[in-house]
Amino acid sequence: MLSYNQSNMNKSKFINSFLTANIYYKKYSRNYRRLILLNILLYVTVFMLGVFALVNAFKVQDYIVAGMDTLVCLSLIYAIIDIHKHKRLNRAINIFVTILFLFLLSFSLVNQNESNGLVWTVFFPLVTILLMNRNKALSLVTLFYFMLFFFAFEGIGSWQNGNWDLVSFLRFVAASTTLTYVVYFMEYSHELSENQLELVRIKEEEGMRSLKELSIKDALTQLYNRRHLNEVFDREFKTAQRHNYYFGFFILDIDYFKQYNDAYGHQKGDEALCSLADVLKTRMRRSEDFIFRLGGEEFCGICVSEDKSKITAQLKVLLHAIESLHIEHSGSSISKVLTVSIGVKIIHDFDEYGFDRLYKEADEALYKAKHEGRNRIVF
Repeated sequence: MLSYNQSNMNKSKFINSFLTANIYYKKYSRNYRRLILLNILLYVTVFMLGVFALVNAFKVQDYIVAGMDTLVCLSLIYAIIDIHKHKRLNRAINIFVTILFLFLLSFSLVNQNESNGLVWTVFFPLVTILLMNRNKALSLVTLFYFMLFFFAFEGIGSWQNGNWDLVSFLRFVAASTTLTYVVYFMEYSHELSENQLELVRIKEEEGMRSLKELSIKDALTQLYNRRHLNEVFDREFKTAQRHNYYFGFFILDIDYFKQYNDAYGHQKGDEALCSLADVLKTRMRRSEDFIFRLGGEEFCGICVSEDKSKITAQLKVLLHAIESLHIEHSGSSISKVLTVSIGVKIIHDFDEYGFDRLYKEADEALYKAKHEGRNRIVF
């Protein structure tokens, strides 16, 4: 026996299939509204025409109209099957509108407004404008009414047992035209509202992206911050493991940066950090490279490559590129310009390593680089 939750789930799936034919859109759009409306109209129209076909055949005994009802009913059943099978919204709309166009014109000629049969024609502009492109729909509705008004005018004095006169015709034209343009401008205003809502949604998404960027980037250098490190590390670690690449993790520290700030001031210190960050962005710009500011004068990075020598060569170039900035550093005991020390750990055996161990061994390599005299890389 199905549980309550399973029963609700099955009911939800059935309703979703009934209303959308299991067609999905990534975000809300006018197409989604058109899709639901089309499916409802198809089911309702098939049901109504089925009932009318039976009534006209067995009670009224108007076999021509009953045959028309049956033919259109079967055609719309085909449209329902088609949209569920092929998932083509525009094709199903075109089938539905075309059938409705032909049926209502034919019915008007056969019925000759008996029992006010022309009232059914008001559904054509409603359905067409709501389902199709607004301007294309207006052209089609204009063609429909041009033909219908011609038939109706020709029927003055003969339709509806002679009760159809010029006043009736003009009343019908005025009502049909007014309804058409009311629906047209209603849909137009709805589209304008949707466009405004879409603009608001886009601005909100841009704002959310900006907030996310602020949350994962260092405000001074615009490098990724320590908070974003774990997320990127896990993703790139798994990617390298899957492709059997080498995974390099390094920690970089500016040599004697406290003395630099003491000698030149914190504003110059910030400028030096930004210059260093620019070099890191330039030299580590592959899609497999990521740079982070851990805090203060300390940075770290991730390098992934199928060739271990490419990682080592890239970091050696980086070391010399920073020195080549020629940022004066009178407080350094090893150089007249700003330099850095780098500790690196490159692995190929992923089973033995995780973030904590890699970080620890890269940090130990950095300590060794400082102990051996700074301005160097220790792998």
